[in-house]
Amino acid sequence: MGNPNRFEPSDLLAIEALSVGLPREVAAQLFVEKVDFFSELLADIPANIDIWDVPRSVMEDGGPAEKLHSRLRESLDEVDWVKAGKLLASKRPRLVPILDDFVISELKPPQGRFWVSLYDQLVDKKRRDTIAEVCSCAPDHVSLLRRIDVAVWMHVWAQRHDGG
Repeated sequence: MGNPNRFEPSDLLAIEALSVGLPREVAAQLFVEKVDFFSELLADIPANIDIWDVPRSVMEDGGPAEKLHSRLRESLDEVDWVKAGKLLASKRPRLVPILDDFVISELKPPQGRFWVSLYDQLVDKKRRDTIAEVCSCAPDHVSLLRRIDVAVWMHVWAQRHDGG
């Protein structure tokens, strides 16, 4: 949606759909005050490509995705790990997995290694094909990565609300 190398109002709507909001001051920094800074960092992250089709270095500590994620947290008040991740996922929906309390509680990823751990699992085509088959009822335009995000989230939500 929109310019892949620039945060836009549609990205705020996307993260609000994921139960995350940002104050107006943060939005102003994203869209006006620090727009060039963040746009340069976004441009270093491949767009419109699946996580398993990029070099592992893109997802590793010190790689371009982690670098922007860190800068969002360091530069913007009230932007924590989850909010920064959801902002990145709004710009790179096929590349950046969403990590929140639901995902952490269910998958228990190694701290600070979620993206690269998921990358390592999804580079296996047989594993991806199995996941895609299980998630085949999702609309075609929804990436496999977003299907995984939704499946994990819905599973945890159901457990918490159905007692089970």
